[in-house]
Amino acid sequence: MKRMIAAGLVGLALGLVMPGVLAQAPQAEVQKWEQFCEIHTHSRKLRQEVNARAKTHGTQGYQLVSGSTYAQNNTSILLCYRRPAR
Repeated sequence: MKRMIAAGLVGLALGLVMPGVLAQAPQAEVQKWEQFCEIHTHSRKLRQEVNARAKTHGTQGYQLVSGSTYAQNNTSILLCYRRPAR
């Protein structure tokens, strides 16, 4: 019986102390990003233009995060890039 009371008191003490310890944990920083999107209109050299632009943005630290057709008749491509904020 004494052991059960002692265990209960230890549990109660830990329960009272732990929320304060957990509440003081440092907050994780939220990653901030620089981002932009650009539109490429269909042309004979679309693939070369898109590859050249993607390579240029990559050397500046950007990564391609999305791409989709754009406009009602799918004649353009929308590409979006991001990099960690500096």
